[in-house]
Amino acid sequence: MNDLDMERVFSDPSLRYMMENFLTYSRHIVSEKAIPSIVDGLLPTQRRYILAMAMLGCGSDSKPMKSTTVGAYVTGNLSPQGNPYSVLVGQSQYYRVPQMLVKPSGNFGEPEANAASADRYTETQLSEYSEEVLLKDLPSKPVLPVDKRVDDRVPYKTTYIRVLKEPETLPARIPSLLINGNNGIGVSISQTWPMLTFESLLREYLNWLEGRPIEYGNLTMGHPSMVNVISSQEEFIKALKSGHGSVRMAPRFEYVRLNNNPRGRVVAVDVLACPPYVSINNIGDSFNQWRNRDSECVWESFRNNSSLTEDSVLKSSVTLVRMTFYLKSKYQTMDTNLVDKYISILYSKTGLVQNYTINMTALGVDGFPREYTLESFFEAWTEQRLETIRRIALAEKFSLESELHRTEVLRFGRINSSRIKEAIRFLEKDDSVVSAVIRVMKELAPSLEVSVDDARAILNIPLSASTASSIENVERKLEILKGDIERFHSLSESLTLRKSYIHDEVEWFITHRENIGCREIVNPFDENLGRILHLKDEVKKVTVSEIFSFNCDDKCSDIIVGTKKGYYARISTRAVNSVLPYEPDIPYGDSLVMGSNIHSSYIFFVTDKGRLLQVPVGRIPYGIPQTPEMLRRYSVINSGVPLESVTYMETFSRNPKYIYLSDGVFFKLVDIGDISTRAVLKMPSVIKRVCLLSGMEDLYGTSIDVSGYIGRASRVGRLPKLIGNSYIFCKYPTDRNDIEIVNGSGIIKRLREKNNVAEQQ
Repeated sequence: MNDLDMERVFSDPSLRYMMENFLTYSRHIVSEKAIPSIVDGLLPTQRRYILAMAMLGCGSDSKPMKSTTVGAYVTGNLSPQGNPYSVLVGQSQYYRVPQMLVKPSGNFGEPEANAASADRYTETQLSEYSEEVLLKDLPSKPVLPVDKRVDDRVPYKTTYIRVLKEPETLPARIPSLLINGNNGIGVSISQTWPMLTFESLLREYLNWLEGRPIEYGNLTMGHPSMVNVISSQEEFIKALKSGHGSVRMAPRFEYVRLNNNPRGRVVAVDVLACPPYVSINNIGDSFNQWRNRDSECVWESFRNNSSLTEDSVLKSSVTLVRMTFYLKSKYQTMDTNLVDKYISILYSKTGLVQNYTINMTALGVDGFPREYTLESFFEAWTEQRLETIRRIALAEKFSLESELHRTEVLRFGRINSSRIKEAIRFLEKDDSVVSAVIRVMKELAPSLEVSVDDARAILNIPLSASTASSIENVERKLEILKGDIERFHSLSESLTLRKSYIHDEVEWFITHRENIGCREIVNPFDENLGRILHLKDEVKKVTVSEIFSFNCDDKCSDIIVGTKKGYYARISTRAVNSVLPYEPDIPYGDSLVMGSNIHSSYIFFVTDKGRLLQVPVGRIPYGIPQTPEMLRRYSVINSGVPLESVTYMETFSRNPKYIYLSDGVFFKLVDIGDISTRAVLKMPSVIKRVCLLSGMEDLYGTSIDVSGYIGRASRVGRLPKLIGNSYIFCKYPTDRNDIEIVNGSGIIKRLREKNNVAEQQ
């Protein structure tokens, strides 16, 4: 943006259109949808649901309200972009957020299936946590008409209907963004905040506030799915210090032994939690798909043995997760080391191991996104909280000063009630009761400003309020008000007092956390579980052969890889070129031996008997190993032939037209367009060479008519004098270890260079 020539931008209609529309849209997405505020840790839509329930009187001690009603208030008054009911659901699910912002009533989803009932069937209300943390410093009705004066506790902005104004952020009393976390993605920006244990985070924040360094070793994850962290604690600390990183999480397990005998065979395994953002149904589906396609799977069946239990903090029923995976009888053993290897493979296949990304990006007080570390987050949050307390203190001071003035007016009115009655009894012509009261009060207390509202308040004083005891009570109230005003004045002026105020608030939350429904959730660092789940690397031993290579251009979207044992897998180049390492799903103990790009809608394989298989690319699923028998079933030609082994014909050609086949003596060029399901490609002996061509040319680049061409190879293992305009030339091996990949274009270049040298000589 700083390097833009703005004069050129505004003179060019297309650039001006992009500037005025796309940048406006992208800023709206970042600031209004995708990134939470550092102040309260909420996305705008989450914040509006809290405001809507506060406006509707749907508090923690009130009757629950229909979710449809709350959503209608949000849509009709605060946000025009539909009814994002899923946001309300996300704030209500006990297994997704540690401290729920709203209390659900009805089916808001369970770990078995995350889907909640429609909003017309569920009810909701604010939680004690939301009221104490987010709404305590705001008035009971935080959304105001645009013409009503606000006391500047928090900045306000006008809603889309232009008749209401809402707080830009809620004045959170503790750093809630690191307690409940948040995640979202906008235009070229994303954020995922970790959920840290409630008490450990607040205690470390207090230590930092007192000037001591942060003890990162005391911090742990606090995700409510109750999974363990199998990454090292050093990785977690590094992510908090840098603001970027990831940790691996997995649920713990227990062995199930035959007849519950401690020395019996292990017949099953109980998994005791569900990873973040994964449902039990999805895990069961992944297990069944893996078991059905892999005949070597050691696991026989899966059962969901979860049950309901009562949570003492939430005071409601929650699901106690228990997923049981049963071993096949021949794999049941007392050797737990061997079972651990099976468990490691089970976790990797069914998605029980999850990466939790940490990307600490949030909107600052100025509304612009910034990246934070834990320490810089503490600094930024404390700075804005100090300013918020100053504004709240000034607002409270102003409110108390108004109350003090009214109390002093009423005190004078009570003391001089007889004089006021006399003035009212003998009203002058064209004089009103209110003006008579004001005139008397000015005579009695010239320094006291009395308004029309004050005079009316004096007239409403009951006769019993003029007694000596009632006047004494008012004077005591005046002294209390003066003391409170002085206290708030000092709080607004003194930075030290404001820091002490934050310290006392945080300590209060640590002491009273159970009273506001805070759950203490800890995801321990489990090195033993991490070691077990890495055993699959020892079993699998996937190695890459030295001759495995491929060149990928911009237009290539897929790769075919082969293995020693004759398996083939189709892999997306997007997966291979991503930042994370990609591990092909091939049989254990196997190794990759070749790979090639796919440019056409068909790929070709040659059998050990010299038969050709033509397989549509769309029939080969991504990442799943394909045996020769599977390829034979997918083939559109020669699909009925028996197979023992098969090799892949590679090509970089975008639109190949011909197949070059050779047995070492004769070679044959077949037009791909003429191949049908009845085609039989006869050769004198077993095919030794295969190559896909887009045409033929001689050494000088002259195109040659190749229709029906049959020639004689110069020698086995050498290219003929007529060079195909191909990109890959393969030697068909008898052993998968001997697959040889030759770049055809490089050979052509070398032959031409040799020919030029001979002509010069």
